[in-house]
Amino acid sequence: MNGAHLHLVLNHLPVLLAPVGLGLGVYALARRQDDVLRAALGVLVLTAVAAFAANWTGAGAEHVLEAAVPSVSEDAIHVHEDWADRSSLAAYLLGALALGTLVLSRASVPRRPLVLATLAVALGVTGLMAYTATLGGEIRHTEIAASAASAAGSEAALPPSRP
Repeated sequence: MNGAHLHLVLNHLPVLLAPVGLGLGVYALARRQDDVLRAALGVLVLTAVAAFAANWTGAGAEHVLEAAVPSVSEDAIHVHEDWADRSSLAAYLLGALALGTLVLSRASVPRRPLVLATLAVALGVTGLMAYTATLGGEIRHTEIAASAASAAGSEAALPPSRP
């Protein structure tokens, strides 16, 4: 297994864990289920760990890809890398907030505001992870970039709307 393969295996984890944790958290709040809420917070902590692993393997993937595919766009790689750094930092904040919420909830501190703040950050991280994943996919999956360009082009071709 080379660096690119390892990165591809790991980079899906934070992208999937963030919305799963968010969904579980919203469900737990709606149903007032503390056990599910603790599970959701645990998933959000794991999101930070997975983001670290995915980000850590990115440089190895870049080296393998640049050596194996000379036509790969270095600009696309660097844009993805910049957004991966931002997403990872947000995921680390999310993990710390989720862990703090877990710890404080056991100490009988009013936690609803902390839970709501954690879920709000989880929503933001979910969006950042999705965008970063799309940028990563565009590096090798030209059909993703073509689809985005086509959608942008079709919006430009639409006639102006009338009031």
